[in-house]
Amino acid sequence: MADKNMNKEAQTLRVLYKNLFSRLKDLILNPGKAWTSILTEQVQVNDVLAQFSLPLIGAYTAATFIGYLFFHQGLSFDLALRDALFAFSSCFFGLYLAWFLLIKLLPALQLNASKENIFKLVAYPSLVIYLIGTINNLVPQTYFFGFLHLYAGYIIWEGLGLLIPDNKDSRILLTIVITIAILVLPFVIGKILFRISPI
Repeated sequence: MADKNMNKEAQTLRVLYKNLFSRLKDLILNPGKAWTSILTEQVQVNDVLAQFSLPLIGAYTAATFIGYLFFHQGLSFDLALRDALFAFSSCFFGLYLAWFLLIKLLPALQLNASKENIFKLVAYPSLVIYLIGTINNLVPQTYFFGFLHLYAGYIIWEGLGLLIPDNKDSRILLTIVITIAILVLPFVIGKILFRISPI
């Protein structure tokens, strides 16, 4: 019985990660196609979080921990754990804060979307932060890839093209607002956590 449960869990994880990598590939290489599928899916916020955001945030958190241990002088487990915890917290709370602010702000900017679709507009483009952060932590010499964060704006632009196809001015403004929210809020939360940290 235990073996059956373990096999079922392994298959579920395999499907989860297969779907995750497929979605990552589509969002990076063909975001228009990815959004066509994403915006028709009847999923809850927690589904997007569990199946997409948390695995990527988890990878970024693990890379932060490993990177600190390997690339800082002195093997400080406490500081590596602190950095990993801050990385997780800044991404997780940054995601929710961006979502909350956009729920309040977007109707005033003429985007009447469901809370689930607003969360998708925040969660899926955030993959850029998690992937670049993961790579930078494991290979510090790739810090110059930082400019690729702006690719999140292109992913957002493509998604908004399906939500508001006939209003280019609003689409431009919303792309800028959402891009700033998802890129800046995790950074600000991380800085605040470092500032108030006793370590």
